[in-house]
This record gives sequence, C-alpha cells and structure tokens, in this order.
Amino acid sequence: AGMLVYFFTCGDEKKVTFGKRVFYTVAVAFAALFAAGCDFSSFSFSSAAIALTRPYMMLLPVAGWILAVVRGIAEGRVLFVAAGVIVSVAFAAVTFVILSVSRHGYYEDVLVTAEKNAELSEGERIYGKRKKAKKVSGGIGSGKGVSVFFYKHRLENRRAGTAVLSPMSLFYLLMTGVYGFIFSGDASTLFIFSCMISIHTVLSGRWLRELTMPYIYMVPGSPTKKLFFILPELLPKVITESVLQCLLIAFICKTGAVMTVTFILAKISFSFLVTAAALFTSKLMRESEKNNVFVMICMLFALLFSVPSVIATVALIYLGTGTVIAFLAFTLIDAVTGFAVLFMSRNLLKTKERI
Repeated sequence: AGMLVYFFTCGDEKKVTFGKRVFYTVAVAFAALFAAGCDFSSFSFSSAAIALTRPYMMLLPVAGWILAVVRGIAEGRVLFVAAGVIVSVAFAAVTFVILSVSRHGYYEDVLVTAEKNAELSEGERIYGKRKKAKKVSGGIGSGKGVSVFFYKHRLENRRAGTAVLSPMSLFYLLMTGVYGFIFSGDASTLFIFSCMISIHTVLSGRWLRELTMPYIYMVPGSPTKKLFFILPELLPKVITESVLQCLLIAFICKTGAVMTVTFILAKISFSFLVTAAALFTSKLMRESEKNNVFVMICMLFALLFSVPSVIATVALIYLGTGTVIAFLAFTLIDAVTGFAVLFMSRNLLKTKERI
C-alpha cells in the first residue's frame, strides 16, 4: 500500500499534500466510528476491543480486511473470511500489476534524484518546470557562545518535527493507556509504569547526542554553563508527555484534579532525576554513546537515586498522610536528589576530562 501511494504521489508536492489529506481524513473518520461504538459509561479494554472489531471497522483499507479474516476464523463466519481474503488478494494483485508495468524504479529514483540535485544549479529546470530556488536562512540565527547550543537543538527538533511530541511519545502514550485498561487502572501502578517509560524519553534527547560530538568541547565556556544550555531542549517534551500521560491516568483511574496535578509534578521531577542519572553515567563512563551498556547502567542509577523518594512515599502512605502528600514528598525528594547528582556532574564537559 505504501509503494502504491508512492507511485501516485512521487515527484509532485500537490499530490503528496492531497495524499496526506486523504490519509488523515480516513484516519479521523474511522477514529470517530470507533469512538461512536464505545460505551463510555463502562469503558474498559474489552469494550474498546468490541468497538474496534465491529463490522464497519472492516471497511478500513488493508487493516480492516485482515480484521475480517481474523474475526471470520475466530467466529466461524465464512462470509467474513471470504470477503477479507478476496479483497486482500485482489488489492495485492492489482498493486503488483501497477508497480510491475510502471516506469518508476523506486531505488533508482533515489539515485537519479541525487544526481539531478547535484547537477542542477539555481533556476535550472526541475522535473520539466522552471522552479526558482527558495531562499532559506543560513545558520542558526540566534545565540552567542555556548547559548547557541540551545537554539541549535530547538532548530533541529523543529525540523525533525519533534519539538514538543515525537512519534515515540504518542506510542508511549498508547502503551500507558493499554497497560491501564489491561491491569484494571490502579493509579499508582500506572504512574510507576509511565515513569519507567520516561527513561527512554530522556535518553533519546539531542542533549545526550551532543556529548558524543566534538563541537561542544571546542566552544569556550565553563562546563556548567554548557550543561545549562544543552539540557533545556528536553523541557517541552518532558512537560507535554507528563501532562498527557497523567491526564490519561486521570481518565482511566478517575483521579481528581489535585491528584492529577500532583502526578504531573512527580513525573516531571522523576524525568529530571533520570536526566541527572544520565549525566552521572556519562561522567562515570567517560563517554555518552547510547549503547546498550550505557542505557542499562543509566537505568540502574536512575532507579538507585529514586530509592529515597520511593521509600518516603510508601512510608507516608502507610502512615495515612494521604496520596497527595506522599507524592508531593516524592516530587521534592527527587528534585533535591536530581540537583545533587547534577552538581556532582557539573564538570562533565571539561575538555581535559574528555581527552
């Protein structure tokens, strides 16, 4: 299906835009049908599964046809199996014929395009049309000295489309929802699960990738100031993910507004603690490459540094102070521990330490 879409849209920005609109329209339409089929008065994982497998959901291209086959086999309904198999096989056959007789060589297109772009100069003919080269700003355009790294990361995230949310963030949000519905929506358990997920969000930040490159060590400035300007790129993603995941926890577990805000603050503080743990691991290992060993050690340090806050939270809940007070203590202790670990790692970017 992806290759067929490419066949009809490649080389034409208008067709690409039209294809995206069709895709999002179909996605929103079936999401609305799914929502309409859900029973929100007693919403659960099983009710969501029932709404997702209703007959009209089988009209969804490709995925819906496979759903018809699976449901037909499970329920012994020959009509569903036959319809799903016939449509799927027909679609595959038509797609194969179209791609076979077309003149589009997909891998060759990449090479030809690269060659043309290398040969074409400004104002030359592009795909049979005169196209004036667009003027783009050169460089980052903001920042001076070590502060340029903050603007650099912000620009890179904006160009990559991950300034606030990334596809993985949405996937983690989906995982949190599925986990909550499967395990009957215990708020504390779901919060712990979302905290474990946030470790991967921190470790996928550009600030950690920057430590593997030589530029940050070549720019004059104090190591602490450099850290101050590379860490804030995580802030929008951490806050957005924390708010969305905690709102989802509130929806699943029916927690109040005060408890939801407390969860958000606690999750942000834990993400800050994970960031400090990643810096501490980088200082300890004298490297910050995101290999498996580094990730495992960072996760171990993050869990180790969070032990005091977890013990305090459990003790306060056991003493009957209430969940809100307990999680506020979790937030405060994680923040203090994070600042202490960050202080110990403040000289990470000293050039003489990295040689």
